[in-house]
Amino acid sequence: MPAETLLVDSALIRTAAGLLIGCLLLLALFAQHWKLLALGQRCAHLEAELAAHQTHTRGDPDLQTLLDSLPIAAAYRKGDSLLVNRAAEQLTGYTRQALANPVAWFATLHGRDRDRARQYYESDRQTVPTHPRIQSIIHRDGWVLWVEFAIAPCGSDEIWLLQDITNHEQMRQALCESQERYRALADASLDSIFILDQRGILQYANPAAARAFGCEPQTLIGQSFYQVQPPETVFRNLQIVQRLLDHGETATIEEPRRLGETTHWYETHLLPLCDEHGRRNRVMCVGRDITTRRTLEQRLRQYQHIVAALPDAVSLVDSEYRYRVVNDEYLRRTGKRREQIEDQPVAEIMGTTTFAEVVKPQLDRCLGGESIQYQAWFNLSGKDARFLDVSYTPYRDESGAITGILVSSRDITPLKQLQEQAQVALAKYQLLFDTFPLGVTVTDADGRILETNQMAAHLLGLPAETHRQLSITDPAWHIVHLDGTPIPATERVSVRALREQRRIENAEIGVIRPDGQTVWLSVTAAPLPLAGYGVVITYHDISDRLCTEQTLRESEQRFQTLFARHDAIMLLIAPDTGRILNANRAAEHFYGYDLAQLRRMNIADLNTLPPDELRRERERALHETCNSFIFSHRRADGSLRTVEVHSSPIPFGDRKVLFSIIHDITERQQAEQALRQSLREKEILLREIHHRVKNNLAAIIGLVDLQRQAATTPPEHQILLAELANRFKSMALVHDMLYRAEALNRIDFHVYLQALSDCLRAAFTPSEPIQVDTRAPGIWLTLDTAIPCGLIVNELLVNAFKYAFPDGRPRAGASGCLISVTVTQNDGACTLRVADNGIGLPENLDWTTTRTLGLRLVRMLSRQPLQGYLEVDCSTGTCFLLRFNVTADASTAATALPA
Repeated sequence: MPAETLLVDSALIRTAAGLLIGCLLLLALFAQHWKLLALGQRCAHLEAELAAHQTHTRGDPDLQTLLDSLPIAAAYRKGDSLLVNRAAEQLTGYTRQALANPVAWFATLHGRDRDRARQYYESDRQTVPTHPRIQSIIHRDGWVLWVEFAIAPCGSDEIWLLQDITNHEQMRQALCESQERYRALADASLDSIFILDQRGILQYANPAAARAFGCEPQTLIGQSFYQVQPPETVFRNLQIVQRLLDHGETATIEEPRRLGETTHWYETHLLPLCDEHGRRNRVMCVGRDITTRRTLEQRLRQYQHIVAALPDAVSLVDSEYRYRVVNDEYLRRTGKRREQIEDQPVAEIMGTTTFAEVVKPQLDRCLGGESIQYQAWFNLSGKDARFLDVSYTPYRDESGAITGILVSSRDITPLKQLQEQAQVALAKYQLLFDTFPLGVTVTDADGRILETNQMAAHLLGLPAETHRQLSITDPAWHIVHLDGTPIPATERVSVRALREQRRIENAEIGVIRPDGQTVWLSVTAAPLPLAGYGVVITYHDISDRLCTEQTLRESEQRFQTLFARHDAIMLLIAPDTGRILNANRAAEHFYGYDLAQLRRMNIADLNTLPPDELRRERERALHETCNSFIFSHRRADGSLRTVEVHSSPIPFGDRKVLFSIIHDITERQQAEQALRQSLREKEILLREIHHRVKNNLAAIIGLVDLQRQAATTPPEHQILLAELANRFKSMALVHDMLYRAEALNRIDFHVYLQALSDCLRAAFTPSEPIQVDTRAPGIWLTLDTAIPCGLIVNELLVNAFKYAFPDGRPRAGASGCLISVTVTQNDGACTLRVADNGIGLPENLDWTTTRTLGLRLVRMLSRQPLQGYLEVDCSTGTCFLLRFNVTADASTAATALPA
């Protein structure tokens, strides 16, 4: 609640409390009046008692005993004598003897009461007052007492009764004084104060209330409260008053009142009042004009809305480093509720470390009267840190003393991130600027050089610091055309771009450096659309390019000379259209057209291929998938010539063209045709030779078989003849394969081994099956190599069939009889392996020196003509391993002769 509202409410409450006390004092006075009446009644009873006592005692009563029995001070006056009781002695402080007559009693009275009592005593006392009076007496010790004094006639005598009401009288006087003061306060109060009875009739109204209702106070008393209210509020106010009287509640009403031409807002507090019996019978109303307060409150709400709507987090911290007020943005940033922050220590919210190291030193400076602004990272929500721009301003009270700090912080994390990105970008830009392969210079609007990079300093031969001391029109720059003539300062590329405010690109100039060397540059200058800037100039060294262009021109000239004078036929052809772009003199002579005619022709006019096929061939040449072609070209006389064309793409200006070199191969093709015919004839002759050799060997084999069958020689001779026939068969098998093969100089050795093993297995027909595994995939051998290899394999297979498996059994531990023949090749080196899992060679047999014909033949063929190396391993049966080299033409697959 605003402070102004609290002050107003407190003043209203104090005023209402004062009025309430005044009412209570009035009630107390009423109660005192009733006590006095009761005392008079007691005097009457006492008078009757004394009279009855006198009647019973017949004239000499024991008055003193009777008086002493009374609980209050009493005296019996008879003529000029006065008899007092013990309570009277205690009340006045005097003895009975001192008060023995009325004069002595009157001496105890105070001031005006003494005079009035003496006058009564000196009068004829015909009329005795029956109502108690209040008198003041002086105690023997000097203080003043207030008593209720009542007189009761008793015949010609009187009975005096006195009740000490000093405290009551003092309270009454205080109440009267207080009533007067509070009435004066109520009348002087700026708040409107008025009292209603149960019917709503105004019983009291102070001047402020009269002014609030727009009338005089005397005219307001007695009117109905509802008659001076706006009609639209009568029913509501009537209900509120009735509810107060029924339930004892308090209420507050805020309503507008029209006074003249202006509308005022009034706030009225209603309190029920009770009578002496506790019944609620009246309502006291305390009101105040709150128009100004409402205006201030409205402004305050506007300020609160403004502060709440601020994008900045705003807080008020007192001198004890506690939060007093925070706005909504601060709550949003911290993720806390208002009661979790307000009145809490800053260190608890910010963290003790952050508070001690970052925040507190700044707060202390601000409490010293200094305004602080700084930027730092804070983690208020405990989730992610934010970069804040924080300002501290001293907060002063009405006396100007600093009582706190107004803290405002703005989240500039995006700005910080942008700054960091900008710094990174600037660093990258600076790095790129300094390492850029082109020279770059930036000027201001007057042409003075602001910045230049390292490449510019290197190209122009001046340090960057020197550049920044010059302008683009400075005579220190010596700039020339390509032909060496100087360029005036006003015609320099950068000066023109700055003056004309347009981009000038790729101007080629020369700059004479301080060391006297001329560097040739390509310069581009463009205006910078930034305040205070002029132009940006970029340049790169084209000295090498100019030299290359000169070299290229010279090379082109040489090419043109070579192209024109070369004996080979040369054409330049457009790859997309096939148009002939240029031709040399040899082409003119070959085709029978002059140069002008050829340049008007298309290659399709010379080539006999269909146009679509010819276009595809040009595309192949352009993409270099094929650069050599055989075509048939038509000459000017109509004759056809077979040509071999070598065509490749070459750069020609800004595009590529096909450079074609053409050879007339008509006579060469005719010679090749004749050569192929001769080769075919030789092939037929060679096949016939192999066929005849194979037939002759077959005849020899047949003669040996006949000799073996007809001979009566011992069995050893029969075996020798059979072995000799097998050897002839192995050689005949080679010639038979050469006769049947497409290639006449080599055989597929894998097929050969399979045929040879099948032949030998059929010749020996063992009682137990012997498996023969032959493998030589991809092995091709020439005639000179195949025949000795075949004889070696023949001898070793025969020995294996005859001796490796006695009684058809393999060596111990083997599951079946197996002979394997494998040939492998690696980079021209062949390995022939013949192995079995039989019983192996005899232990006393030295295969390197044995005189048996088969092994002697194997050793001899291994050395000559194969020039190989033979090894034998008998650890797991018998294994012969022969390594030898083959010629390159024998290691490749056979190919057919050209047609």
